[in-house]
Amino acid sequence: RNTSRDGPVLDDGATRDLLYRTDWSVSVASPLTVDFGTEARWTDAAASQQRSSGGRLVARERFDARSTRVGAFVSGRIRVGRATVAPGVRVDHWSLIESTAASPWLQTTLPMGKGLMLSAGSGVYRQSPDSASVRGLRGTLNLELSNAVHTDVGVEGHVRANVRWRVTAYDREDRGLLRLPGSEPRLVGNVFVNGSTTTRWTNALDGHARGVEWLLERHVERGLSGWVSYAFGHTRYDDRVTRERFWGDYDQRHTLNAFGTFRVSDRTSLSAQFRAGSNTPAVGYFTERAEQNFLTDVRNTLRIPPYSRLDIRANRVFPRRHSRLTLHVELLNALAHDNLRVLPPSINRRTFEATGLFESVLPFVPSAGLLIEF
Repeated sequence: RNTSRDGPVLDDGATRDLLYRTDWSVSVASPLTVDFGTEARWTDAAASQQRSSGGRLVARERFDARSTRVGAFVSGRIRVGRATVAPGVRVDHWSLIESTAASPWLQTTLPMGKGLMLSAGSGVYRQSPDSASVRGLRGTLNLELSNAVHTDVGVEGHVRANVRWRVTAYDREDRGLLRLPGSEPRLVGNVFVNGSTTTRWTNALDGHARGVEWLLERHVERGLSGWVSYAFGHTRYDDRVTRERFWGDYDQRHTLNAFGTFRVSDRTSLSAQFRAGSNTPAVGYFTERAEQNFLTDVRNTLRIPPYSRLDIRANRVFPRRHSRLTLHVELLNALAHDNLRVLPPSINRRTFEATGLFESVLPFVPSAGLLIEF
């Protein structure tokens, strides 16, 4: 619930879920194991939203929906020579859109010798629209399931007993993802067009996500343990309704993550985590000219500045006869990098300049704490 300073409730909502699930595993024969199960989920969701427009409150969202999802799956693991093959299928029914669909998959691993392991998998994955997309003020009753066909191939090996590496390439083909068309301010030709509040959700987006990921990991009882990973990828979508083509909202070319922990003794340890990324689009129709941001007619062309963050932590354990104390000191964003996030901007309708598009997030934050276990 979000209440304004003047008293009216601007946002209100609640979601309740009840889930029942069973899982079984049966060894049919020495080379074959079968897993199967069922799942039933009951959901009750309600929400309302109103905003000030022209000096009065106007309803932007309102729904109260009950729905169920019922499904079952079966999968197997079988040895075929040196390989392990794991096929499976899941069947679900969603009452919200009265749709039933099967989602098959296949995974396999194959030892290649010299400590190398090849793994591959492919499957069909489905997602139902939520209650707001179907029953809300901008909902569409005849929405369909969003589908994705995901395929990946990876190779894993060991440099030595305690150091392993892995490289994985992936491709995901998306079909029928949801979009609320015309909901963002933009330029059409050289004319400002404000975001619509009346368009409805539609299965508009087709596209793909493709990339490669690399991981190197070291694990030892004493000394330095940790991992470093790098990912390169791109996500691109076509809107079958508006005929637009743009980068995905979460498209990020480069992602680097590293974590390390060093055990000085049984009681003292030091750790650090570093995260960096070339960052995602500033979602909407924005571009940059002469270090200023402007509205444009092509979606997701402007990027949030690159992200980086280093966190450092030190732990010291003080054991007692019937308890244990752990003192920690931590530095969040130790390099004080000015990372940004996107906000709805103010737009000058004459010059089309967008101001207030970014704001800083987590600053440099030192902290200390004490954990008591007994």
